[in-house]
Amino acid sequence: MQRNGEECKAYHKWYNRAYVYFKSFDFLQNDPDFLIFVNAEKEGNCFVLEHIYDTISPSYNVLMKKTENGQKADIVETPVKSVKKEKKKPLVFISHRGSQVDFVTALVNLLNNCGFTKENLFCSSVPGFNIDLDEDIIETLRKKFVNYDIYVVYVFSTDFFDSAYCLNEMGAAWVLQVGYSIIVTTDMDESKIDGVVSKTRTCVSFKDNNLQVLSRMIQLRNKLLSFAGLPKVDETDWNRFYKIFSDQLKQIENKPIVNKTQESQPEAKKYVLGNLDQEVNKAIYKLGEFSIKELQTELGFENYIYLAKMIQALVQRGVLIAESTRSHRRYRVKV
Repeated sequence: MQRNGEECKAYHKWYNRAYVYFKSFDFLQNDPDFLIFVNAEKEGNCFVLEHIYDTISPSYNVLMKKTENGQKADIVETPVKSVKKEKKKPLVFISHRGSQVDFVTALVNLLNNCGFTKENLFCSSVPGFNIDLDEDIIETLRKKFVNYDIYVVYVFSTDFFDSAYCLNEMGAAWVLQVGYSIIVTTDMDESKIDGVVSKTRTCVSFKDNNLQVLSRMIQLRNKLLSFAGLPKVDETDWNRFYKIFSDQLKQIENKPIVNKTQESQPEAKKYVLGNLDQEVNKAIYKLGEFSIKELQTELGFENYIYLAKMIQALVQRGVLIAESTRSHRRYRVKV
């Protein structure tokens, strides 16, 4: 549903007329529904106002019934059609830290094999399911939460709660009261789960044995397919898809991060879920001054969005200084 300033004006016009009408009845002044109506928040964008309307409309309808024996008013019609809710398309939103790009890529591949497409699945780190070229990251994420019926899959890793972006996504999901499921990676201590999600909620924990993980993943699969309105997956096909997924996770456990200084060494450093931020910090201080492309080359890491987010956070904290040239943007460590 497209919202604009005219809809906000229409809402305020309806609310003000209803308020004046209800205020004219002395017997309503201490009525609980009247108090709910008059004490509702009155400011916000059209999306917020729609949420407020959903909250106060039951009280509005009760008050209208209570005044039916009194005088009729010209505001008896329900609020403006523009505020009427339309059914939104379902979208599974994978919320994760950029360090988990390999894990969520394997997860997206599994869901894609089960029938999910870019139309009903979003993951900012996976090509084909992420943000289009030249789109604003923050604005695109905001529109997803506004325009779609969201179901969030949280991928909790040890660094998830250090990310302002991840916490903002969690906060938006909590405000909208959307459904969610939790996946816990092998490096995450479940007792460290924080924020507005339930700490006692059952989850898919990859620290459990393989049969427990498989059982939970089947439950998650069924829940997501039902949410998106997709058909069930043939169990034979599922077994094949899940085997591919499991093999990809095994590869992640031994994936190396190759730096220039490591190329001549006999053993490359093993990839450990959650240690990527440390590798980025080391590379930044080693280079001193760099572009994102140079940082990608130094790390052997291609996830531009993850690096851009991390660099932006370091600039905001005053650790890095951003400098622009005619051709591209460069960064240097603040001394």
